[in-house]
Amino acid sequence: MLDQPPSRRDHLLTALACLAGGIVVCAAYTAVAPALAPYAPLSLSSWWFALIAFACTTALGVGIGHRRPGAAIGSAAIVALLSSVLYALLLVLPAFSSSALNIIGLVNYAITQASVTFFIVGFIGFIGAITGLLASYFWHDR
Repeated sequence: MLDQPPSRRDHLLTALACLAGGIVVCAAYTAVAPALAPYAPLSLSSWWFALIAFACTTALGVGIGHRRPGAAIGSAAIVALLSSVLYALLLVLPAFSSSALNIIGLVNYAITQASVTFFIVGFIGFIGAITGLLASYFWHDR
């Protein structure tokens, strides 16, 4: 079973798991992020979201890791990218409301905050994916 190449189902499940991980990490990061605080991208109210990001990417690493180690590491980047893009979209949403706030300012703010989010979640995610990959190898080799 481990010699077979990944099927379409494996790819679809991996993509869905990465999407779910990105949404969960984005929700956790949004809960601790400052509400429109310019020039303070790292003033998070708490770092408990790091445990959630670590757990999501570790679970992806364990689930994907033994059969496809490259996909397990790549899933950390996908989760970081999805969570930062979703966070940027959440920040830009007020620009499309009836009050139509400063669109250019909100877009610039969202890009800045999303890039910080990407690097924070990416760092935590790669550590989680490597941990999950190692756990997967230990689990299957016992």
